[in-house]
Amino acid sequence: MRYDCAVVPCVSYDEETVTKAIYEAVENTVGFSFAVPGKKIAIKANLLLLKKPEAAATTHPIMLYCLSKILTEKGCSVVIGDSPGGLYTYPYVAAIYKGTGIDLAEKGGAELNRDMRVSHSGFDGKVVKELNYTGYLDDADYIIDFAKLKTHGMLLMTGATKNMFGIIPGVEKPEYHYKYPRTEDFADMLVDITIFKKPVLSLIDACMAMEGNGPSGGKPRHVGALIASSSPYYADVEGARIMGLDPMAIPYLKAAYDRGLMPQYPDSINLYGSTEPYSAGSFELIDRVNTHFDIGIASAVFERKPVLKKDLCIRCGECERICPKKAIKLAPYPEIDRKACIRCFCCQEFCPRSALIAKRPLIARIINGRI
Repeated sequence: MRYDCAVVPCVSYDEETVTKAIYEAVENTVGFSFAVPGKKIAIKANLLLLKKPEAAATTHPIMLYCLSKILTEKGCSVVIGDSPGGLYTYPYVAAIYKGTGIDLAEKGGAELNRDMRVSHSGFDGKVVKELNYTGYLDDADYIIDFAKLKTHGMLLMTGATKNMFGIIPGVEKPEYHYKYPRTEDFADMLVDITIFKKPVLSLIDACMAMEGNGPSGGKPRHVGALIASSSPYYADVEGARIMGLDPMAIPYLKAAYDRGLMPQYPDSINLYGSTEPYSAGSFELIDRVNTHFDIGIASAVFERKPVLKKDLCIRCGECERICPKKAIKLAPYPEIDRKACIRCFCCQEFCPRSALIAKRPLIARIINGRI
């Protein structure tokens, strides 16, 4: 019997534990019928920044190694890639490969993508009509989306759907925040991109998740699970439930629901396993918006904003470089033009020292009972 989604135990990054979890999760969802000899499979990992595996900001290398080993033993050729924030050049991306430890996957038979070609396509999406994307995916027979479960400043949570944003070449990512400054439009853009390069399998590494100031500067949190589904939206629903979030509060899941791509009620998903053993009410989340107060009542007063922790800032200028609205200037520390800021949280997401945090004003925290 196949299920819509699976949540299985994966209590550590021990090779035997991870291999068992991958087999159990995949066999009970999509199966390995796509993994036939001669097929080329691209694994789209989460390689956000040059962060060590223990930071829980990227897909763990053991996960990628074990999956690669399974697929190559079945006769497939495997390439692992992503476009982190920054230059989409091989020297830059190779440094990310090494720094995140995913070069371990080469021992499992995978290649690390060296093809920095950028492809272009017209696309009749809801908001996306054309896009540039990482060309190595064009050569794949199947794409596997291997995400990391983390909090997110703009979208509350990042998982399988948000991970597909990594098909956009790194230096072009801020342009998409500029083109889609409204959270609803950005969410629709993510769904458009996911439809364009629909993965055959979506996996979420939730052995060690990230809580707090995610998706790059939060704290590792042991969850001990692996999530799998043929649908990135279904996988994200279960990730949201683990984190204590209402799936309909995640903008891209609401966008997927509006298009009939997922049910409104999580219990409608035919699930193998359960999220209950992995859920924790104390999971530290980035402040959520209380829509009862925020809609129609001076939303600028209540919305989360990127805030600088000056003691952590090294004045590297990355936030100034990546800001799509050019709302940040070093003087000599980052100063944010609040009128120009679109609250995309690119600065918070890509700060190498986690010196920018997503924070709501004191009045909003008092009203929400979160002092």
